[in-house]
Amino acid sequence: MSASRTDAPLALSVGDPSGIGPEIAITAWQAGDSAGVPPFYLLADPALIKARAREIGANVAIMETLPGQAAHHFPRALPVVPLYARHLDSPG
Repeated sequence: MSASRTDAPLALSVGDPSGIGPEIAITAWQAGDSAGVPPFYLLADPALIKARAREIGANVAIMETLPGQAAHHFPRALPVVPLYARHLDSPG
């Protein structure tokens, strides 16, 4: 059985909004191609991702998008498919 590569981006759930998932996703996006990170998009509340990026001092552009458009945005911004949970950003 041989593996085939697809150009479709990975869908990444942010997990528990108070957990480490947002930081991992932000750091992975910042590493990008140089670290071999394939295109992905987050399923998350954009406000949560923006707040967490500010909290960790990451200068990250966030782009709300649809799954089919995420790969187009990935080189310039972290694509987020909105899930509006309105969870307060309080890690720990």
